[in-house]
Amino acid sequence: MFLDEKLLQTESKRKKQEKQERHLTEIREDILRQEKEQKTVEERISELKRKTVEIEGREFQCEKRRLLDSRIPVFVFPEDVDRIMEENNVATVLYKTLEIGSNFTFIHQPAVIKNETEFQKKITEQYFKDKLTYYPLETGNFQSGNYRICYAEGVLTSAVGGVFINNFYCSGKKRTITGNYTCRVAKRYAFEHLFQAMISQMFQEDK
Repeated sequence: MFLDEKLLQTESKRKKQEKQERHLTEIREDILRQEKEQKTVEERISELKRKTVEIEGREFQCEKRRLLDSRIPVFVFPEDVDRIMEENNVATVLYKTLEIGSNFTFIHQPAVIKNETEFQKKITEQYFKDKLTYYPLETGNFQSGNYRICYAEGVLTSAVGGVFINNFYCSGKKRTITGNYTCRVAKRYAFEHLFQAMISQMFQEDK
């Protein structure tokens, strides 16, 4: 009887392990599919210009609003906006169903950071000081109107799971604009290029 129980336990353990391995394989395949099928930054820019963006099979109207005394131009999806909070040079846009976060800060002095590589390094160091687990990913920059915007992407771990984050900054002679867009890691490829497109078009003149 003892041998039968051991065999049953071994078989149960084997099936459980196989189930976990299949689940991980499915997750990896789904992520690879999402990465392959995601729209390019250029396609996302075209959508922003048409003022209609497709997100996971749903269409959202989008528009550019100027926040913090009109100093920061920001793309929003008005039909899904829950509220916009502006206080002490910080603006936050909250949505009803879109699982994304967006924060913007206006600073009355130029940035001392030289480029996106240094920006990523500083962000990583700051998260480490804050005891947050952060995995740096891609960096890049866009020329948006008369300004250059640098961004640094990464993944933060939190109590609710992994969060994909795009931090960005834009420095001028007398001011700096910083901000970030976030979404769940599982939704990274639904939003990564959209975040980049919104950043790239912040200071482009509307036509």
